[in-house]
Amino acid sequence: MQMWMGAAPRLCDLCRKRITNAFVDGRTYTGSVRGLPGGRWTCMCLGCHAKHGTGLGQANGQQYERREVPAENGPQGSGGVRLAWVKVQG
Repeated sequence: MQMWMGAAPRLCDLCRKRITNAFVDGRTYTGSVRGLPGGRWTCMCLGCHAKHGTGLGQANGQQYERREVPAENGPQGSGGVRLAWVKVQG
């Protein structure tokens, strides 16, 4: 299971809406979006990815969802969980 290792994005870089359950770390089409140059990598909400993203996969982007995963460093067999951003596509 691959997980997002950095600080999780709080807002979409394009529309500035709050990211709650899913985001894409991906490339945008050539052309300006919100005054930013096209062809750049950014963290975006799924709606902005549908409008401005180049797809998912190698050289395009990865989709992450917020999911419960086993807690690390907890007592063995405790059944503890934590929330993490897990890669689901790309």
